[in-house]
Amino acid sequence: MGQYRINRLGICAALSILIFSLVTGCTPSLYSASYHLRGVAANIADIIRYLN
Repeated sequence: MGQYRINRLGICAALSILIFSLVTGCTPSLYSASYHLRGVAANIADIIRYLN
């Protein structure tokens, strides 16, 4: 249950970053957002590994 909540939180954060990038309409911010999303995904994976 806890893992699901963390995963959902990460997905919500990723979506909000993506939506923000699309709203601003800046290509550089979109690129930086994709790098940020990779970092967020890595952090989520680390948290899940730590919980396991």
